[in-house]
Amino acid sequence: MWYKFINDAVAFLAWDIFYRLSQEITVAAGQRLSIIAKEDRDELMSGGLNSAPGTRGLVKQQDIVKTSSQVTETLHRMSRNIARNVDQSGEAIKSLVSSSETLTKATDEFQSMSSIIQQGGRLIDKYDRRAFTDKVLITLAFAFFFLVCFYIVNKRLFNGFNWFAFFIEFFFPSQDEPLLIVKGTSSGQTNALRKEL
Repeated sequence: MWYKFINDAVAFLAWDIFYRLSQEITVAAGQRLSIIAKEDRDELMSGGLNSAPGTRGLVKQQDIVKTSSQVTETLHRMSRNIARNVDQSGEAIKSLVSSSETLTKATDEFQSMSSIIQQGGRLIDKYDRRAFTDKVLITLAFAFFFLVCFYIVNKRLFNGFNWFAFFIEFFFPSQDEPLLIVKGTSSGQTNALRKEL
C-alpha cells in the first residue's frame, strides 16, 4: 500500500541524514587530527615543548579517542532516535490510513442513508396525498349514503314530499307570491291572507 511507500521514504531520508552527519563528523575529526598534528610538528620544530614529546602526543590521542567515542555514541543515540521517529511515523501513517478508511465508509453510509431518507420522504408525500383522497371519498360516500337514506325515509313517511322545492321556496321566495309572515299570526291566518290576495 501507499503508506509502506511513505514509511520507506521516511526511513530512507532518516538514514541519509544519519550518513551525512557521520561523514561531516568524520571530516571534522580528520581536520581536527591534522590541526593537532600540525601543532605538534610546529612545537617540535620550534623546540618549545615543556614536556616530553611522547606524553603530549599520547594525551592528545587519548582526547581524540575520547571525543570520537563520544561522537560515535551520539551518532548511535541519534540513529536510535531516528529509528524511533521512523517507527512512530509509520504508526501515525497506519492510523491515518485506518481513519481515512473509516471516513470513507462513513461517507458511503451517509450517502446511502440520505438516498433512503429521500425515498422515505417521497413515500410519505405519496401516502399523504392518498390519505387526503381517501378522506374526500369517504366524505362523499357518507353524503351519498345520507341522501339515499333521506330519500327512502321521505318516500316512506312523507309520501314523496318535495323538500327541495320547499327549501328553495322558503329561502328564495318567488316575486309573484309574496310570503306574508306577520308576528303573532298563526299559519291558518297566513294562509287566509294569501287567499285574499
